[in-house]
Amino acid sequence: MAELTSIVTSEDITDDLNTPYYLFRFSIRTECTRKYYERRIKKFFDFLDFSVDVTLDKRFDLFAQKGKLDNNWAAVWHNQILAL
Repeated sequence: MAELTSIVTSEDITDDLNTPYYLFRFSIRTECTRKYYERRIKKFFDFLDFSVDVTLDKRFDLFAQKGKLDNNWAAVWHNQILAL
């Protein structure tokens, strides 16, 4: 029988539920709308060339972390997109 290499604790689950991507994903009720917004945010990240080598959920979380550390950075990119 295979051994478990890691044990999932309630803290791990709570941490996963509080990620920016999880909050975004489950704040939208309909799957069609959620997929539409996911495509748009993916295009936004692609335009920024932001962490292209990781999954969308990780990109989302990394963007939120970077925006928290440097508010000006996030605002500049947001405004550049709106100017297009």
